[in-house]
Amino acid sequence: MARTLARKEKKKTNPAGRPSWRGMLRFSLVTIPVALHSAKVKGGGDVDFVWLHRTCHNRIHYKKVCPVHGEVGNDEIVSG
Repeated sequence: MARTLARKEKKKTNPAGRPSWRGMLRFSLVTIPVALHSAKVKGGGDVDFVWLHRTCHNRIHYKKVCPVHGEVGNDEIVSG
């Protein structure tokens, strides 16, 4: 059993995959290696970042609301 666990641990790869670009950032005497990875999620989904309420961990929703007409759809919004 210990051998199979050791083999599985060796097969672990970088979860981000191969970088699409590698380079260096240089600030005066300091050089920092940089790698660029795509932001794709396994399974083809989108990467989402959500806000959670600190105490109950429920998701925070943002609604677009007009003070006169109430909630407004995206197709009704223009730049001003």
